Amino acid sequence: MTERIEKDLRKTFREIKDLHLGILLAGVGVLIKDTAEFIAANGFNDPLIDLFRKTYQQVYENDRLYWRTIGPDLYKSLDDVSLPSGVVTAAAMGNLNINPLCQPVIEKEWTRFTGWLFFKTFTYEMTDAILKKSSLREEKEKADNPRSMDDQVIEIIQKLSASAKEGHWYWYPLFLYLSVLLGKTRFETLKETN
Repeated sequence: MTERIEKDLRKTFREIKDLHLGILLAGVGVLIKDTAEFIAANGFNDPLIDLFRKTYQQVYENDRLYWRTIGPDLYKSLDDVSLPSGVVTAAAMGNLNINPLCQPVIEKEWTRFTGWLFFKTFTYEMTDAILKKSSLREEKEKADNPRSMDDQVIEIIQKLSASAKEGHWYWYPLFLYLSVLLGKTRFETLKETN
């Protein structure tokens, strides 16, 4: 991670760290749809993308009858439902701007739900990468110290990014949100490891 990227991530972290849980989860819901569209448009593939696709598919297949009936916007494009798109594309070009994801308009039942389910499932699957060179107890202790949270978030983003084979920049918005949520939930979604 370059110094410039780290500086941008720290700045962006300060912009979102105090957002309430619902809008953070909705941000993940929007970002996973945006990331899926970006990956498909660019033909990327590696083991991390395979895990992303598997998790994304699980999220979108969960309780389909309910969502088709009550929340059909879940299955439409971000543009079709007037939600921010292109955040991932901009990040891939070096412009980390998550301001559109800080707006209350993104907080819908379906964006929160998909954000929560993706967060819970993906971080569980990435436990080994997230806890590399640390333990769950150590991460929880760091999360309890608000002064070290920005360093912890950057460290987690670096660990997650190390799993990517096809570049890193486009992952940064999603990894930032997941890292902040891990701290806010005290890493409860991770599995215990020895």
